[in-house]
Amino acid sequence: LTEIRCGAQVVGAESDFGTTILDTGTTFSYFPHQTYYTLITALKTQCVGTNCGASPVPHTYQTCWKLLKGRKPRQFPNITV
Repeated sequence: LTEIRCGAQVVGAESDFGTTILDTGTTFSYFPHQTYYTLITALKTQCVGTNCGASPVPHTYQTCWKLLKGRKPRQFPNITV
C-alpha cells in the first residue's frame, strides 16, 4: 500500500502504514487514527462541495453513508488505494 486517496486528495501515505496487507474480501478496513480522521474529513468536505447525494448514517461513527432517496452516487468521491 503506497497511498490512499479520497478523490484527488491523498489521505494516507505509505509511511503511515508500514507493511500492509489489503484484503478486499473483508467488510471493515482499519486505519491509523490520523488517516481515518483525514479520510472522513475529506469525504464530508467533498460531499458538501459536490452535493454528492449521500450523508453519514447517524450513530455509525461516520463509517456508513446512505444515499438520499432517488439519488445515485455519481458525485460520491472515489476512494482508491
